[in-house]
Amino acid sequence: MQSFPNIRPFRDKRIQVNGRVFIDPSAVVIGDVFIGDGSSVWPNAVIRGDHAPVKIGKFTAIQELAMVHSGVRPTSRGLELSPVTIGDYCIIGHGAIVHCSEIGSYTLIGMNAVLGQGAKIGEGCIIGMGSVVPEDKVIPPRSLVVGVGQIIRTLDESIYENMRKVAEFYSQTAQECLLVFSQSDK
Repeated sequence: MQSFPNIRPFRDKRIQVNGRVFIDPSAVVIGDVFIGDGSSVWPNAVIRGDHAPVKIGKFTAIQELAMVHSGVRPTSRGLELSPVTIGDYCIIGHGAIVHCSEIGSYTLIGMNAVLGQGAKIGEGCIIGMGSVVPEDKVIPPRSLVVGVGQIIRTLDESIYENMRKVAEFYSQTAQECLLVFSQSDK
């Protein structure tokens, strides 16, 4: 993995990667973050595992300007940490804000979508661009969501194969970037 000043430990927690992972030099990754094999973090994306862990599965792309942030929120028992888990073969679109607790595998989060803290997105979902999923909302598997958490239809099983293909495309592009960056360092 590359070594960049934009990959920062926090409170003795640091990034862990499994296999070949591409992190653009302009992206920022802080704290307790795990990124799976074949995944990619594109320019100016931010992943903050400073409050609680962030786990990103394999072949998942965090696109330009996306923000993935674990959180903390007050409860009657004090502060509750909110880790984030993103499954395999997911695409987190340009400018998306992810504060949710879980995104299932084979899911597309559209550009500029906002996922509120504690929300859970099932596997094989498409969250349309600009959509808002409110705090603690649960979206069932294979749902197409637009607007403010409105499920407009159930997707068929082709979503899994389609998302796998798109995620593998981004992974291949990331591997090409790694090669180009490593050659430019010589």
